[in-house]
Amino acid sequence: MSNNSVKSATDMLAEKQQTTNEEALGKMKEAMGAKGELKLLVKPTARICATGGVVERMQNEPEFKEFVSECIKRHFTCDWGDISEEDKERQDVLAHTNAEVHSCYIWNPETHDGDIMIDTNADRDMTIVQYPSEYKEEDKK
Repeated sequence: MSNNSVKSATDMLAEKQQTTNEEALGKMKEAMGAKGELKLLVKPTARICATGGVVERMQNEPEFKEFVSECIKRHFTCDWGDISEEDKERQDVLAHTNAEVHSCYIWNPETHDGDIMIDTNADRDMTIVQYPSEYKEEDKK
């Protein structure tokens, strides 16, 4: 057997890793839906934070905790939640230009008690979950 027909362990590992990466990418695209668009909204080392009020309610209400978890997943897949189509389009542009992005989700359509906003900074290394009443535009400048 010649050296040309024998693959090195490094070559075999590289091929396996490439296949694994392609499979993972395919599954992620499939999960994203028909668009097939894959957007990495945050860095793998990003921090997810929540304000004290949101954390307290999550600790006391399992349903609210599940709501917040689902909203974070939606935010990270560029589903901006309960905002106008125009605002969704704007957030899509911001996500592709590495600007700060925002999403809003309605917990109770009748009282709006528990509605949340999720913001990811332009560096994509921190995301915060907060109530709309806690959001201050001047703090972002």
